[in-house]
Parts: sequence; C-alpha cells; structure tokens
Amino acid sequence: MPSVSVLSESEKQSLQALQANGTRLIFTEINASGVPGSTNTLLLDPDPGKAYFAALKKDFSTSSRRPPAELLDVLRGKTEIELYAPPTVAAHFGIVQGNPHIFLANFGGLVPHRVAVPTPASEIRVRIRADLGNNLVYLPFLGEERVLHGTKHGDRLEFTLPAVERGAAVWVQRQR
Repeated sequence: MPSVSVLSESEKQSLQALQANGTRLIFTEINASGVPGSTNTLLLDPDPGKAYFAALKKDFSTSSRRPPAELLDVLRGKTEIELYAPPTVAAHFGIVQGNPHIFLANFGGLVPHRVAVPTPASEIRVRIRADLGNNLVYLPFLGEERVLHGTKHGDRLEFTLPAVERGAAVWVQRQR
C-alpha cells in the first residue's frame, strides 16, 4: 500500500484478516492499518517507489536503468506467470474472458519533444506454469497474431517474444 494514511475500520479489519491468512502486506512510508510488523508485514520508509518516479521525471533514460532494488526484492515471488523485460517496458497483467493476458507498452528511447518512435525492446521473456497452457499468442500493436512455442524448464515453459516496437498483447493459449 503506497503511503496510505487513512483507512476505515472495515479496511483495517480486511487487512488484518489477510495477514492472519498468510498474505504478505507491504506498506510504504505509513502503516495506518494497525497490523503489527512481522515477517509478512513490511514497512518501507522512505518510499522507494516515490523516489524512483521522481528520478524518472528528471531523467527517464538514466533512471529507468536503476529500478528500486529494495522494493523489487520484497515484491519478488514465484507466480503462475513471470515477465522478464527491460525497465522501459511497462506491463499490465489482466484476465480477459477467464484467460491470463499481459499488455506491454514500450517506452525505450523516447525523449519528450525530440524522439517519438521507441527503440524496439528485445529479449523479453515470459515464463508460465506448464499446466496453464502449451503456447502463447503474441499480438503486436497494429500487427498479426503469432503463436509462440515455449521451451520446458522443469514445471515451467519459457517463451522469448519477438521485439516489441510500440506495444503488444500476449496471452496463454489454453491446452486443448
């Protein structure tokens, strides 16, 4: 929770219930939840995300190569879908008609009022649990769908995406 200073009693109770069920809670700058600190409840002060965004506003190109390691370290975990991409690629994970999707936007090389075409982002990898599906569908911005086949690594499949120019959508093709 980023710098949330006011919570209702029902919100506090919900957070306490989440903690009691083993959910990891991460607060930045302020913990107004009343949930005591523990191994599953962390307070990061000062807020590393806020400092990172301030640095990005000053110099995106340089700052984007130095993401907030402290914040990323506490957020890491093994999930159903993992994305490995340059820091200049923004990603949004979502569910569309019950199917996991990743929406990508590439901001690499953009310079306000000077460079309006991004530098293609390459070496983007997606890892999924093998039981989710056997292929990914890749749809580049204003392009055609392509089915990608992964390489098996234990209980996971890894896919390397084609270079992302402006943006793309990727989703798991369910096993049939």
